[in-house]
Amino acid sequence: MLSRRSFSLWVALSASVVSQIFAQTAASPDSESSVATFHVNARSVVVDVVVTDKSGKAVTGIPRQNFQVFEDGKPQPITFFEEHAGVATTAKPIEPPPLPPNTFTNVPRALPADSVNVLLMDALNTPMDDQAYAHKQMIKYLATIPPGTRIAVFLLSDRLRIVQGFTEDSSVLLAAIAHSAANPERSALLHDPAEESQMAPVISAVQEISAIQDFQNQLKTSERNQRVDMTLDALRAIAGYLAGLPGRKNLIWFTSSIPLCMFAKDTVDCPYYDRIKSTINTLNNAQVSLYPIEAGGLLSNSTFDSESLRPAAPGVPLNRAVSYALEQEANDRNSNHLAMDQLARNTGGKATYNQNGLKEALEEDIDNGARYYTVAYTPTNLRDEGRERKIEVKLASGKYNLAYRRGYTEDTPREAR
Repeated sequence: MLSRRSFSLWVALSASVVSQIFAQTAASPDSESSVATFHVNARSVVVDVVVTDKSGKAVTGIPRQNFQVFEDGKPQPITFFEEHAGVATTAKPIEPPPLPPNTFTNVPRALPADSVNVLLMDALNTPMDDQAYAHKQMIKYLATIPPGTRIAVFLLSDRLRIVQGFTEDSSVLLAAIAHSAANPERSALLHDPAEESQMAPVISAVQEISAIQDFQNQLKTSERNQRVDMTLDALRAIAGYLAGLPGRKNLIWFTSSIPLCMFAKDTVDCPYYDRIKSTINTLNNAQVSLYPIEAGGLLSNSTFDSESLRPAAPGVPLNRAVSYALEQEANDRNSNHLAMDQLARNTGGKATYNQNGLKEALEEDIDNGARYYTVAYTPTNLRDEGRERKIEVKLASGKYNLAYRRGYTEDTPREAR
């Protein structure tokens, strides 16, 4: 579903056609008669809004008149409003009638929710230990999924793969996750913090430390660029896959790092700035909301792990090495959390990190993602110049948290034509 839709209505009227209608005859119209064609274009910006209270639970039953929509600071009249209340947790699965031998049905046993969910296991940006923990939490949740919850499982490693297509069958999903957990994949482009902390004392002992650090920084930059390209390609591919499905799509992304520069202002600050913007716009056009979850849960600093501590070589300033490792890991983790927050905010999702309850976070994300409000409006500014427009949604009363897409990009003049 595109962020802005163009509907064209062609009405062909001719004297001969009108006369046939009134005369109730089956004669063919005169091919030489004149035909008047009317083109009517209507633009519509569609925004899904998840409203949660201070405890993080979705709030339902809010009337249309309480919603206010602004574009670039200017109020917009709401032309469409619909509430999606999810699937009732008390609803019992419908048992199908007995079928003859070798006869099957695809009729769902429960009324599906107005949203679908994709679980993305990111092996490209996630160490194997974190993958194992995320798999365990996913299995705990899938063993108890409520009826009507449609889930697909994707895996990103050296390429993007569909592990399991959309299904409501928990046994099928559990088998898919179990197979993935039994065959974890190590990323060739990612070094976990323990490996990097072990290198710090070695680097400190080298006389020409700056040359070694420059080489390592260049290597890390090259690997990071490759991960960025592959990650953005995967997100765009998922958006393309989901674009044909109606309603909201919740993309729950288990990852340990997001190698994106989210707060740059142009390509000078970030070489892939334009690609990030384009990817977010593609996700929003397909009604895909990102829910990044830190795969390793609440992590301690790897510098002080038993596997990372090594006796210092003679003459090696261990304090300097430890301080360097601590600073680098803290910077990487803070940057990752900021990127998770920004991606979730821009697409109407939610980020989860610094906690071990991934199963509970997954349950909450899927439940809240099925309880949302769809509002649409026709922009009062009809210009098309390829610029960004900012969206703001407010409630007239009540103190709630609102998650929704924060903007869209206009069509360029060429696209408008």
